[in-house]
Amino acid sequence: MPEMAEAKIIRIDTDRFLYALKAGSDIVLMPENLEIAFNAVKTAVKTGNIAESRIDESVLRIMKLRLKYGVDVEQ
Repeated sequence: MPEMAEAKIIRIDTDRFLYALKAGSDIVLMPENLEIAFNAVKTAVKTGNIAESRIDESVLRIMKLRLKYGVDVEQ
């Protein structure tokens, strides 16, 4: 696959889950490339595209559910 096409696919994939986060999803399951996904979220927070408080809200909801259902938060 040509380098340009590969970059376009990565961009589409990151755009898709960033839209999902902005729309209220707390978790994006199984991104094709975890490192790229993680860095895209970090960049979105640094540039103000996604508020850090939005990520904090998701983390808090996830942690509350883990505690409620007895999922060990130290795993």
